[in-house]
Amino acid sequence: MKGNRNRIVLSGLPEGHFSEQFTLENAVFARENPFDIYGGEVEAFVEGDRTGNVFQLNIALRGFVKTICDRCADDLDLPINASYPFVVKFGQTTDLDDVEELIVSMDDPVLPMDDLLYQLVVLSIPMKRVHADGECNADSMRYYAQQEEEERKRGLLPDENEDN
Repeated sequence: MKGNRNRIVLSGLPEGHFSEQFTLENAVFARENPFDIYGGEVEAFVEGDRTGNVFQLNIALRGFVKTICDRCADDLDLPINASYPFVVKFGQTTDLDDVEELIVSMDDPVLPMDDLLYQLVVLSIPMKRVHADGECNADSMRYYAQQEEEERKRGLLPDENEDN
């Protein structure tokens, strides 16, 4: 993701508890599309505690993303509701690739949030993205049922009434 408009200036945070809030909107998801996310709105609530040069963070994500239903291929608003803990420490160089512990350079004490938040949203999406039962596009579901019946008639699929 280009740019980092969402960031936390770690050196400016007080000792003890702090909180920040960020919003990821349609424009963020439109720029990044390798995961079939076409839009949405996700609020990121960052709660943390600073003790010296160590920051204990919890990032809670609440909202939705727009994607495509795996079953009927219609648009799907998928809810996002997840929470992720992190430890952030000051170091000589920045290393944001660790799963649970992020290192931020003391020379540039800023934690860029855009990429991190986007990646956490992607991690929050289930592998199977489908509408709730009965909410899929009825025309698509009829078409798929007809295709399945045709394949059964041609012997490409087992008959539904046969025992396995």
